[in-house]
Amino acid sequence: MKLTSVVLTGLVLLGMVLGAGACRPAQTPGTQKAGDPGQLEEPAGVADPDAAGAAPAPDGQGGVDDELPVVLKAGVLVFGLFTANADDSLSQLKLATVEHDGQGFAERLILNRYDEVLTLSPDRTKLLAYRFDRSTPRFTKSLLVYDMVRATVTPLSMPSFVEIHRHFSWSPDSRFITCAVLADAGAPETAADNVYRLVRVPADGSPGAYVDTVGIRTCLPREIAPVPGRDAVVFTGPPDQGIGLNVNLHDFGAGSGRTLFYHANLPQLLAVSKEGGTIAYQSTGPAWVILANLLTGKTTATEDVPEYGPAGCLQDLTWSPGADLLAIVRDDCNYPGYPPPVTVVIYDLARGGITVRTDPIDSVMAGHPLTVWAADGSALFLAAGTPSPPPELGLPVGATTIYRIDPTTGGFTAIYTCRADQCIRSLNLVGRE
Repeated sequence: MKLTSVVLTGLVLLGMVLGAGACRPAQTPGTQKAGDPGQLEEPAGVADPDAAGAAPAPDGQGGVDDELPVVLKAGVLVFGLFTANADDSLSQLKLATVEHDGQGFAERLILNRYDEVLTLSPDRTKLLAYRFDRSTPRFTKSLLVYDMVRATVTPLSMPSFVEIHRHFSWSPDSRFITCAVLADAGAPETAADNVYRLVRVPADGSPGAYVDTVGIRTCLPREIAPVPGRDAVVFTGPPDQGIGLNVNLHDFGAGSGRTLFYHANLPQLLAVSKEGGTIAYQSTGPAWVILANLLTGKTTATEDVPEYGPAGCLQDLTWSPGADLLAIVRDDCNYPGYPPPVTVVIYDLARGGITVRTDPIDSVMAGHPLTVWAADGSALFLAAGTPSPPPELGLPVGATTIYRIDPTTGGFTAIYTCRADQCIRSLNLVGRE
């Protein structure tokens, strides 16, 4: 990700952005028009949202009022729905939900229009937001937590001299976030040069701290992924010698880390299987996806693309919750135009091979989580489609459509499409009760 380095001298300014620190629900959602899940009608009897105080403030701050808690039922798809306006101060971002079949669309919570990446906590009561505030002179980057039960928005307290990057991991108890940051030149411990670090931050806004673990002083956490069911993360970092990267594990329960294995060709897009024993990542040598055993370090190539043929660009990796199926999302290699559509490959760990390869689906733009599995593994959901609004709207990167994919047949169907002045950010799914 190409992000402009910004020195954060603290997150006090976020209190100014958030005003009183409250977030509030979106206005009462409209009902769907038949055959058009992205178009809303106002339900009868709903008052003017501005008069009711439910519309977002002109500065786009997020908010909640006394109508909380916002309760997200198990299995529902959760995403940010951005609505662009020629006057950017009137653009809106709301937390929206929809059922697996595209029905039951609802707008649940008003967010800040500059929230770009949204990650739901395991207990589904909080939302971690990566904010890239383009209204500030230096494009401030920050992390905040929306508490949908207590009606608060809390800026995370980061160590000084850091820039936040879009690599996050919730702890299983939803109390902490681990993220990758850039400790800029000028910090006492890194005055010589810029180095990347891991930071552990309490979700309640208490002071965060650098993670003291294996290779951290020279760590380049290009990728970071949670280990399901454990308070641990897997991340990449450079070895003492060589041009590849080490794949490292830090266990917060044990308070220690170790290097799992070395890979000669820079691993990218880490994903850890739900049973916690296998890592998937792309190798930049042969550009196929590699599987590695967490205990032995033994690697297996999925061969999802030809070894010497055009590989396209890997966009996303997602493991299923039950059977060990890996969804591999790639650009179509031979598409003559731009942006190319993606193809999804399903790799079955138990069978040791690819079982499904879809036809090209739709184009995607990187920069937001693309895929989630249904809680029972019966379907995969993909956010794709490149927004093409009128130029005066300046719609930011996002998706336009949510597709439901059958992992056994590769068949897919669009279940939700937003309007031309809207885009979808950060697809999440609420887990089981």
